Amino acid sequence: MNVVLRIIIFFLLFTSKVEASKVYNGSLVQAQPNPKIQLDTGESYCLITNDPSLKDDVARLLPGDTLKFHGELHSKCLRLIVFEQILISNLLGVWQSHNWLLFTFSEGNKLLIENPLPHTSPNSLYNFALYPGYGDYWSILISNENESRVGLINILQDQLFIKFIDSTQPGTEELLQLHKIQ
Repeated sequence: MNVVLRIIIFFLLFTSKVEASKVYNGSLVQAQPNPKIQLDTGESYCLITNDPSLKDDVARLLPGDTLKFHGELHSKCLRLIVFEQILISNLLGVWQSHNWLLFTFSEGNKLLIENPLPHTSPNSLYNFALYPGYGDYWSILISNENESRVGLINILQDQLFIKFIDSTQPGTEELLQLHKIQ
């Protein structure tokens, strides 16, 4: 079977599953081995999935992480079909880069990048979104009215690694190492 036809079939099957599902919002209240989520409505359910890559993503989540996802209710469990948005609670706060830039990640998926040094570039406010990545990395998209950037992040207790990928120059990356200050 030709590759294009396989992609079309996958897309049709995938979108039919998402269309048949419902969107849920909530926070993880218990991590592995039996993750539980409390929805914004106050109801709590176990969180399950049949997809091995989604199982790996759920295994990286910690209590307090917020999820928006497509899922289906099965008895007292929600079956995760696809993430729509993820907010890692440990990401929230102020991080500082090696060149003194301050990155403030806040609820509502806002990112403020400030340069505290006098006579420097103005502050920039972005929206950001996290998605599953690979290994220990999450995918990140930041955007505002002037630009959009895509990258990968690795969140440790007090360190954050961001690798932005330059879409205009293939193979070009910007790597930032930040440490948490608040």
